[in-house]
Amino acid sequence: MAFTFDEIKKKFALEVEQAANRTLSSADELPLSYEEITPAWLTSVLAPALGVAGAQVVAHRLGEKDEGTSSRRRILLR
Repeated sequence: MAFTFDEIKKKFALEVEQAANRTLSSADELPLSYEEITPAWLTSVLAPALGVAGAQVVAHRLGEKDEGTSSRRRILLR
């Protein structure tokens, strides 16, 4: 099924609105913005890949924005 640009734009706007009041904590959820990323979400995404029992992200901060054809930011972990 093909979607028009307007339909995609409306769907994205709805998803952003719904995401405004959520707190990510599971790797099954994807952030729509860098500001949605939480230590709990980072732990759920990274800990299994590290293979270190009890590994936990206790804090993070976002680096400078680097915008071009895509958005990029460093995520510094503690």
